[in-house]
Amino acid sequence: DGSDGVLPAPGTPVVAGDLLLGSSITFGMVGLKLDRKDDKIAAERKWQNKQLTCYFSTPIPVGKKHVYVVTGQMSFKPTSSLHCVEAETGKVLWTEPKIGKYHAAMLRTADDKLLLLSDLGDLILFEPDPTKFKELSRSQVVKGEGIWAHPALVDGRVYFRDDKELICLQMPE
Repeated sequence: DGSDGVLPAPGTPVVAGDLLLGSSITFGMVGLKLDRKDDKIAAERKWQNKQLTCYFSTPIPVGKKHVYVVTGQMSFKPTSSLHCVEAETGKVLWTEPKIGKYHAAMLRTADDKLLLLSDLGDLILFEPDPTKFKELSRSQVVKGEGIWAHPALVDGRVYFRDDKELICLQMPE
């Protein structure tokens, strides 16, 4: 519940540089510096950003300095946004609003670009850049709000599931 200073992290924790990043829809994101003391692992909180509320999406570190995060806002009018975050401080460098309704899932391509699939059916390829959002291409691959599972990228094909079927798309070379 966070009362002991430890944040619940239903998303997958990730390593960025020398920090372990954990996130949740309720408590935001935290950067923990891990250390070994007396043969035990100790964690020191370096930062916490309560605005980085990750719902389903796992943050994607790019290099040691930046992490790309999709946040969701549970409100009367839910929306999700994409952020580039400075890994050492938790500072948001830029935000691309309204990329989905509740969430979007990301993965990294073999050539270090990022592929984002929103719950609204938009598949977006973008260049990781700490100065601005650099969209390379976008396609609406399904209509509606039925995508809740993370996509998988295998041998140039993207696999994902909406609320009715499993879909496979061949990515252009």
